[in-house]
Amino acid sequence: MTLVESKEVIGRLEAAGHVIGQSLGGEDSDSFAMALLIYFFTSGLLGSYLLTRLFLQRAFSDASMSGR
Repeated sequence: MTLVESKEVIGRLEAAGHVIGQSLGGEDSDSFAMALLIYFFTSGLLGSYLLTRLFLQRAFSDASMSGR
């Protein structure tokens, strides 16, 4: 993804926020739905990165040591 495609990403985020906002209670909930999308995307990305760094790195290290 490049900066040129950022308009498309923002448009899709707005569309997803609108759909989720409708299920949350109408037009006034679109911005809240977009905030939820951004929050959970960011926390999921950081959480999966941390879990990978903390646990899988140790597992890979142990597997390579036992193979020797």
